[in-house]
Amino acid sequence: MTEQPLAIPLTPPERDLIRGLRAIPDSELKRRILDAVDDLIRIGQEPRCTDAQADGVPCGCSRSDCETCNSVFQRVTGLVDQNFPSRTVAPRAPRDLRLTA
Repeated sequence: MTEQPLAIPLTPPERDLIRGLRAIPDSELKRRILDAVDDLIRIGQEPRCTDAQADGVPCGCSRSDCETCNSVFQRVTGLVDQNFPSRTVAPRAPRDLRLTA
């Protein structure tokens, strides 16, 4: 069975993400990156915060708080900063999800 191409409109950052993923040679590293991206997407789809977001809509689960998401962002930022220090002009302040839309 052959795959049918899908016509899905993408934003430029989405297109860049897909192109970047496809440019990684098939390897264990690529599989691990794809798994990590998949996990990050799931966190974004279901943030699991108990506090209301800036738009007033509460997150879907009471098992976690905003610190859970903030911790994930801090660790991801740390990985990027550690591996690409030239991209960091000044230390990034941790994002507080309760203050952003």
